[in-house]
Amino acid sequence: MRLIVADDEYFARRAIVKMLMETVPEDEVCLEAETGREIMEYMEEHPVDVVFTDIRMPDGDGLEVAEFVRKHYPETSVVIISGYADFAYASAAIRFGVEDYLTKPVQKEKLKEAMERICERRSAQTQAVEEKVESRMELEGIHYMTPEEVFGEEKLTAALTGRISGEKIREGSWQMLVIRPGERIIGWSRERLEEQLQYFAQHLERMQVWGYYFYPREEFLFLAAGGQTGTDALMEERLYLNDAAIKMLEALERDRKIFFAAAVSGPHQGLAPDTLAQAYRECAEAMGRRRLEPEKRVILWEAENGEPQEEVVSRILAYVEEHYRDEITLSQIAGEVLFMNASYLSRIFKSVTGKTFSRYLIEYRMKRAAQLLETGEMRISDVAQYAGYNDTSYFIQTFKKYYHMTPEQYRMEKS
Repeated sequence: MRLIVADDEYFARRAIVKMLMETVPEDEVCLEAETGREIMEYMEEHPVDVVFTDIRMPDGDGLEVAEFVRKHYPETSVVIISGYADFAYASAAIRFGVEDYLTKPVQKEKLKEAMERICERRSAQTQAVEEKVESRMELEGIHYMTPEEVFGEEKLTAALTGRISGEKIREGSWQMLVIRPGERIIGWSRERLEEQLQYFAQHLERMQVWGYYFYPREEFLFLAAGGQTGTDALMEERLYLNDAAIKMLEALERDRKIFFAAAVSGPHQGLAPDTLAQAYRECAEAMGRRRLEPEKRVILWEAENGEPQEEVVSRILAYVEEHYRDEITLSQIAGEVLFMNASYLSRIFKSVTGKTFSRYLIEYRMKRAAQLLETGEMRISDVAQYAGYNDTSYFIQTFKKYYHMTPEQYRMEKS
């Protein structure tokens, strides 16, 4: 497992790391942090299994970290470490989903027991998920799940891809084609849906095609492979898939008065869950871009979204300007607004702006707060709320760190 250890006291932090390396040598301490903010920024770009965090730290304490993890990464376990036993802190920790609460000095045996409990819980959760998967498959069937849900579970993916017999898809390069209707077709019978699947497959006759239908978004999903190798051959297949899909959708609109839109992923190999999930994300990104190009029936996904980095970052900045008072993260913008890979988005944001998204958001909020302090008589707590901080104390702390004075001192200096 990947672990984070956070404590602003160097020797206390190192002691815990040392005990973890001795207790669970197979696990990796991927980050040693001094502040809660370091943890949050790191988790926006890297997967983490367990966070050990001190209760009191600058720039985001242990409870803030726990709340952040619960909201954005609920699969990650959090262990709070405190210098003393405190019922109020323990109660708050439980409310934020903390899995264990250790007091300093942390004893090796207690740390080992905490890790064993976490492993047992995660094992139980995995078993529960597998049982849920089996039950759901029996009761509802994969048709009633979303592609994200299916590709998020290895067992479900195996159940789905086990139906694929084509060697070209299994062993060669393939592309994913996702087709969605412009109007709801929920009234269609299973026979009608199967007929539509066959109709789509017939129009891609030059390629080996496997298709499936997912009810939640009423979308058809295909894997298409031509069996070719080499860059030029794959590009030719890509263009063929695009042209064939356009003709197919035009015919549907003309003959059956049904409007469909489609998106094509980049080329992929293998049928691992992560690979299928990535291909589907690419189709979702391309489908999202269709709003900018509504005249197109089929959108081909291009590497790194096919959109200039500066334009992508401009869209992020515009979103921050409109939503900075809300609780926003780059992961949320990537998944819900831009339909892009969060790690890639983080890289290009820093490349264009020279700073991380978290740092930019703090600076933007601080500047907005400073404007309010200069031009009005709002209470500090109201300024904090307007700048996107529900915790006034944390706002004051952040403001002082940024401007080297308290909000009240800043107001007096500018008045």
